[in-house]
Amino acid sequence: MSAGWSWASLADSNSENSQRYISKVASHLSTCPKTQDNGQVDKSPWPLEDTADDWLEFYSERAGIAEHCGKMSKAQAEKQAFESCISKWIDTHQPAIIPDVCASCGKHAGIVGQNAIITGSGHWLHNKCHSIWLVQRRQEAIKKLRSMGLTE
Repeated sequence: MSAGWSWASLADSNSENSQRYISKVASHLSTCPKTQDNGQVDKSPWPLEDTADDWLEFYSERAGIAEHCGKMSKAQAEKQAFESCISKWIDTHQPAIIPDVCASCGKHAGIVGQNAIITGSGHWLHNKCHSIWLVQRRQEAIKKLRSMGLTE
C-alpha cells in the first residue's frame, strides 16, 4: 500500500484488492493468541483432536519436509520432527496462568525484574525456577508423545 493510507480509508474502500487485504488481515487476527476462561493461552490454532494419529501425522509431515526439502538424512529429519512435536505440544498444552504465582514451585513469585520473570506465554516464574520449569515442560511433552507411540 502507498504512503498516506489509513485503516479507515482501507475499510471504506470498495476495491477488490482492499477487500482481499482486509480478509487476509482478519484471517490472521483470528489466529492470534487468546486466553481461555481457564487462563490457558491459545498460542496457535490446533485443529486436530490431539490423538495419537494426529500427532503421528504432524510428525510425519515435519519429517518428510525436513528430509526432502531440507535435504536431511532420514535420521536427522526424524530427530527434527520429534523436536517440532515437543515444541508444538508445549505451545498447545499450556498450564493455567496464575498472576504472581510461580508456575514451577507454586509459591509467590515476587518482583518481576528482581527475583521473577514473566515468560512469553504469560507464566510467572522465579529466576531460579525458570530453567527447571523448562526442563519439566519438555519432559512432560516427551512423556506424552512417547505414550502415543512417537519416539526420538
